[in-house]
Amino acid sequence: MQTMQERWKREAQQFLQKRGTWPDLDRCPQAKKLYVVSDLHVDFKENMEWLEEMKVMEDGALIVAGDLATSLEHLERSLRLLASRANVVFFCIGNHEMWCTKKDGNSILKLEKILNLCDQLGVWTTPGRIAPGLCVVPLQSWYNMEFASYTVNDVQALPSASAYFDAGCKWPESMCHGAIGKNQSHSPYVSKFMMELNEPLKQMDFGSDALVTFSHFVPNRTLYRGRSDLEAVMGCQYLGKQVEKLKPKVHIFGHSHMSVDRVINGTRYLQNALGYPRERWRGCIKPTLVWAADASTDGGFVQSGAHCTPF
Repeated sequence: MQTMQERWKREAQQFLQKRGTWPDLDRCPQAKKLYVVSDLHVDFKENMEWLEEMKVMEDGALIVAGDLATSLEHLERSLRLLASRANVVFFCIGNHEMWCTKKDGNSILKLEKILNLCDQLGVWTTPGRIAPGLCVVPLQSWYNMEFASYTVNDVQALPSASAYFDAGCKWPESMCHGAIGKNQSHSPYVSKFMMELNEPLKQMDFGSDALVTFSHFVPNRTLYRGRSDLEAVMGCQYLGKQVEKLKPKVHIFGHSHMSVDRVINGTRYLQNALGYPRERWRGCIKPTLVWAADASTDGGFVQSGAHCTPF
């Protein structure tokens, strides 16, 4: 009889096998600039209008670090819009993409549908070389309760703000063991499954290329400065370890809807989230430029926040 760990790991490996071999790095469309944004949440009318007004990024690549949309209909529409605005779009799932209805089956079946949709639209969810010496590397992820600065070992210890977080997800039985209370999304096996989907990276040789990695969830607790009662559903320390092993020049993330721009051990960690309409008091968020082929310093990497000029 298989243990719970053997079951989720086997299912993750089967998921990868079904997806097939990742495309060659050099099949990726080329770009002369790289912009980043996250948490577009286009299920909100105001945010979809923001996206519809987006102008073409001339010779640009765009990273969208999760939480683009919840419904598959909005997701397809927004991915088509994004693909029409940039030479190449890179995308990873966030928590809102994993909310599902009976029609979706469960969150893993929905994930498969989303990745297949991205394939059909030419949206990259695997690593790609956008210019000589520069690769963009998506990382799938989920939060882990151990990320919190306090111990969460039962439902009483979990702050009420986190208790029902992502209750709209439905995970396979093999991934529900160990959940805090009745919320399946709090199971440690969800984040383990997502981490396993990044395993093919171990077989990849990026040579001397500079890397820009990205995820939806927060990879390091020091990068989260929001409400303490949401710490347990913000990030994953195992994701942070994956990022550290890759040693990227820049890592992009989202989820907390906070502007972050900080260097840790030589890697620049950046969050540039559009967020909800009610959060627009921070000003109009625009995709941020992180690399340009014609930049004169640091291999083309732009160190200060530079917004996309067409906006």
